[in-house]
Amino acid sequence: MTAVVERVHSAITAANLEAPVIVGHSIAAGTATVYAAMHPSRGVIAVEGTLRVGAFAAMAQSLEPMLRGAAFADTWNRITANVFRLEEVSPDVRDLVVATSSPRQEIVLGYWQDLFERSPEELDAMVEMGAGAIRASGIPFVAVLGADPSADDAAWVRANQPDARTEVWPHSGHFPHMAHPRRFAELLAETGAWSAAMAEAPIGGRSEG
Repeated sequence: MTAVVERVHSAITAANLEAPVIVGHSIAAGTATVYAAMHPSRGVIAVEGTLRVGAFAAMAQSLEPMLRGAAFADTWNRITANVFRLEEVSPDVRDLVVATSSPRQEIVLGYWQDLFERSPEELDAMVEMGAGAIRASGIPFVAVLGADPSADDAAWVRANQPDARTEVWPHSGHFPHMAHPRRFAELLAETGAWSAAMAEAPIGGRSEG
């Protein structure tokens, strides 16, 4: 996760962006949260991403041998069948996801390296650290979901991001930004008014002095 955060930061620096709003979809919602704790940010939008990364890591670790072997494609399909929830979306969104979803084994394994090597508890602690720093800073945090959150996810948000704004966009499965593109564009446009006053320094590096 930290390696992905630093790759994102390198791209942001190369683009001469300052204190951007960080948007993360799926497991990258956790990455976006950690990013905002480590680097100047103006807010976070988490799209259909459980911030209980440890639970996802435990699942990934149980399937690691199959993901690393010849059964990768079948294992990936098992995972995405539960996560993507394509039965909830319109045919055009479903067709687009199916047509463009062609995961490469080496990319998935590289991207999930932290999930395999770190304990679920350590990963949860990283995200909770990021959430706590965001909460203390007061920068906006918006969660966009395709269905009502699970009891565990709702409890996590109450404990770690009580001021977060949660929007449920029904009938959009794991892809509310694709099922409701205009609504998502309006949300992104709204962030133009988010204050950069709290984003002059990385949250973790701020002090009262």
